Amino acid sequence: MPQSIYGQILFAFIVGACLLAFWKGETPERRTGALLLVSTILAFAVQHQADASIKPYLVFAVELFSFVGLGLIAWTSSKTWPIWAASFQTISLSVVIARMAGLHIMASAYVTAVNLAAYGLIGSLIVGTVIVWREREALKSFQTPG
Repeated sequence: MPQSIYGQILFAFIVGACLLAFWKGETPERRTGALLLVSTILAFAVQHQADASIKPYLVFAVELFSFVGLGLIAWTSSKTWPIWAASFQTISLSVVIARMAGLHIMASAYVTAVNLAAYGLIGSLIVGTVIVWREREALKSFQTPG
């Protein structure tokens, strides 16, 4: 479990969005939920268990894994929200690359950019899941006699 209140709030949003995606989503939403959970677990493990000398490379690997996964989901989906999710992941990946390249980014700016990108990704997953859910309910109302 994350130690700061902000980390706990983000973790709660991630778990809630993934549960909603598993419960009411279709294949792209479920895949994104699974990818988001795996990425969160990997990022948490890197943050708390990795040696400081290789931590930037492992963070980059997790971010790249998430970006490639979201890109594949966006590529195979006919929906638009996965493109938004991949775009938010691109922001996070860009900040990690900039920091690895030696650009002097303030710690608060780095954390803010990564967290805002995460909230954008979670938001796009929630929006996509709710749209699918509403479309399914609308189809049911047209198909039920009476």
